[in-house]
Amino acid sequence: MKVTRNGYLVIAGWVALYATITVLYFQTQIQTDNGLVRLFALFGITSLLNASIMSAFTRQIYQSLGVAFLKIHHLFAIAGLVLVTLHPVSLAILYGWQVFIPDFSSWYRFWLLAGRPAFYIVYVGVLSVLLKRLLKKHWRILHALLYVALGFGVVHGILLGQSHANPVIDGIYVGLLALMVFGFVYKRYTARARKRSTPQG
Repeated sequence: MKVTRNGYLVIAGWVALYATITVLYFQTQIQTDNGLVRLFALFGITSLLNASIMSAFTRQIYQSLGVAFLKIHHLFAIAGLVLVTLHPVSLAILYGWQVFIPDFSSWYRFWLLAGRPAFYIVYVGVLSVLLKRLLKKHWRILHALLYVALGFGVVHGILLGQSHANPVIDGIYVGLLALMVFGFVYKRYTARARKRSTPQG
């Protein structure tokens, strides 16, 4: 299948999204900058959010882009996983390995550093796919924890991330998070609707 007009619009939207984030990243004025550490986080969470959002529109992705949904989904997911891993690893090299330890000292500190538990939840979600034959139907429950991890990541970015000092960046990620939640609800609604419409017996 060839890329349709809608497919080109989707591709243009992705390019515009990453380009906007890049421009805002370099425009954000901060006192200290840790090189690409923040950009790893921004691009990583963006890629994982895109992978999650598109999972609600598998048929539309295939029809628009002419490529199997899983190929596109895995491309974003793998890129996101690599980048969100580089983010804390880079911070650990700069500041020490304590950046991997979740902080439960207070409610605010937990959410301020919510990226730490999110890191582990992401890997639980990813491993569930690799172990789905062993986990059987339960793998989907563990994989759905990725939605929780992404919510944690966005909150962490807004509260602590230096790039999120820019309200436009805040707006972008709140919007992507809202689209992810919509996709989650829409995916389950359509699945139930198909199940009800399927003749029984």
